[in-house]
Amino acid sequence: RALHGLIADRLLAAEARGEAVPGLMLAWHCYRAGRALEAEPFLLRGSREAMNRGASFETELALQSAMKGLRAGCEPKARVLLCEALQEQGRWLESLDWISGQREWPTDLQVARSSLEVLARSTQAVGAAQGSELLRQAMSIVEAQCDMESCIPAVLAASRLVWYLSNETDAKHLLRSVATFYGHTTDLTIRANLIVAIITAASATKDLREHPGLREALDQLCREYRDAGIENASRFALENVRGGLQAAIGDYEDGLSSYRIAHTLAKRIGDDERASLSAGNIAMCLGRMGQYEGQKSWALESLRLAPSEMKTWRVSRARFYLAWGRAMLGETKPAIQSIKPESDSLSGSPDWVLQADGLMRADILQLCGDSVRAVRKAIEVLNSTSIKPLAWAYAGTTARWIARASEGGALGDEGMKALDAVVSEIDGLDLLDQAEILAACVWLERRTGSGTDIEGRKERLQACLARLPSSIQGQLSRLGVLES
Repeated sequence: RALHGLIADRLLAAEARGEAVPGLMLAWHCYRAGRALEAEPFLLRGSREAMNRGASFETELALQSAMKGLRAGCEPKARVLLCEALQEQGRWLESLDWISGQREWPTDLQVARSSLEVLARSTQAVGAAQGSELLRQAMSIVEAQCDMESCIPAVLAASRLVWYLSNETDAKHLLRSVATFYGHTTDLTIRANLIVAIITAASATKDLREHPGLREALDQLCREYRDAGIENASRFALENVRGGLQAAIGDYEDGLSSYRIAHTLAKRIGDDERASLSAGNIAMCLGRMGQYEGQKSWALESLRLAPSEMKTWRVSRARFYLAWGRAMLGETKPAIQSIKPESDSLSGSPDWVLQADGLMRADILQLCGDSVRAVRKAIEVLNSTSIKPLAWAYAGTTARWIARASEGGALGDEGMKALDAVVSEIDGLDLLDQAEILAACVWLERRTGSGTDIEGRKERLQACLARLPSSIQGQLSRLGVLES
C-alpha cells in the first residue's frame, strides 16, 4: 500500500507539472493505496480517455471493478460511462441494465441517460410504429439544445430511425436540427458522430448533392482517426458511411476498401452485429464487381455473425446477396433455397422494407430463369405496397419492375406515370440506380413505342454504364432490362 501511495504521489506531481498521466493509472494506484475518494475523479476521467482511444474493454473492467465502492455522487456518472462502453461493443440491451434501474438521476445526467437509452432501443426497433415513437423521443432530446456531448447518442438514434422509416420529412427535420452543430465543436468523436448522422439523414432525403463538402470532411475525419491510431465504433461508422458514399458513385473498389476497414474494426471491438453489417456490405460490393464466389463467402459470413435473435431487414439483405451470387454462377436450386421460405420476420416493418424485400426476391427468380414467376411476384409486391419507390436506395430496382410489369399492362396507365415520376427524380440518386432507371425506360419505350426522348436516355444510360464496373451490364441483361 505504501508503495502504491508513493507512486500515486509521483504521478500527481507529474500531472501538476503538466505531464500527460493516464487517468486510469492514477486511479488504480490511488485505490491500491487506500485513497478511494481521491481515485474517483481520475477513474471517471481515465474511463473517458480510454473510451476516446477505443479501449472500451479497459473502461468496462475499470468501472465494474470500482462500481460497488463509489460514492453516491460518483456512481451515476460511472453508470453512464459504463453504458457507453457497452454500447461501444454493441451490447445494447446489456447497456440498459446500468441506466434503466436508477429511480433518481442527477439533473445534469438526465439528458445523457435518456439519450443513451433511446439509442440502445433504436437498435432493437422492429416496425414502423415503434420506430416512429422512438424517433419522437430522440428528436425531443436533440431539439432541447442541451450540451452537445450528452445529446449525441440521441442524434445517432434519430439518424438510424429516419433511415429505417425512410421518411423524407423527418430526415430533413433532423438535418436542419443537426447540421448547425458540426461547426461548433473540435472534439474528434463528436465531429465523427455528427457527420455520420448528417450523411445518413441526407441519404434518406436524396439531398447529398446539396452538401458537397461532406465527402471532403468525411475523408479528413478518416485521416485524423487513422493518424491518431483510434479504433472504435465511431471510426467504424465513418468507414462504413464512406464505403456507402463511394459505392453510390460507382467506385466499388474504394467502397470495398472502406468496408474492409470497417469489418476489421468491428471484429477488434468485439461487435458481431457491426461485423455482420460490414460483411454484408462487402458482399454487395463484390457482387457489383462480378466477384460472385467472394460475394457468397461474405454473405455467409454476414449471416454467421448476425446475432441469433436478429431477424431483420439486414439478415434478409444478406440472404439476397448469397442468392444473387449463387444465381449469377448458375447455382439455381441453392439460389432459390437461399430466399425460401418467405419469412414473417419482417412483419410490421416499414412498407419500403416489404417492397424492397419482395422485389429482390423477384430479382432472384429472374436471375434463375423463371421470368414468369418473377414478373408475377413483382406485380404482387407493387400492388400490395406501392407502384412508386418507397425508398430512394431501391429506386432502380423498383423502376425495373415497374417497366417489366407495365409491358403487359398489369399496372395500367399508373405504371407509366410512376416510371416518369421516378425519372424526374433521377438526379442525386446512386449511379447504379440511375442506370437501372434509364435502362428500364429505354427497354419499355422500345416495346411500347411510347416516349419522346429514347435516344437521349440511351446516351445518358451509356454514360452511366461507362462509369460502372463492366459486370453491371451483364447483370442488367440477366435482369431483362438491357439489350445489346
